[in-house]
This record gives sequence, structure tokens and C-alpha cells, in this order.
Amino acid sequence: MKTAKALNPSEKLVYNIGELAEVLGIGLPAARNMIHIQGFPALKVGGRYLIPKQALQRWLDNRAGSNQD
Repeated sequence: MKTAKALNPSEKLVYNIGELAEVLGIGLPAARNMIHIQGFPALKVGGRYLIPKQALQRWLDNRAGSNQD
């Protein structure tokens, strides 16, 4: 049986919570808290949360833009 090749986070279309923490450089508890922020682009699939990479980038860009003076 073939096994899937593990992709590094930069090659993925979606992140799980652990990968979200890794790419943002935050702890796992902070990443878990982020998925509950209103408007955060997390999808619940079964018992897992997945965060689309492009949606995360847009969300971060919008948040950064709204915090500028």
C-alpha cells in the first residue's frame, strides 16, 4: 500500500492547529484560541479544525491593515 508523502507546511493548502502554531511562531494553546475568534477562517472537518492557507493570509492582512494608525 502506498503512503502519502508528508508535505512541509509551505506546500500545503490547509493547516491543522499544530501547523498553524508552527507557521505563526506561537504556542499550541494560542493557536487553539485563535480558531474561536469571530471571523477566523477555520473549518471543522469531523473532529479536526483545518485552516486554509490563503484564507489565513487574507485574514492576517486584514487584521494588520485594521491595526495601522
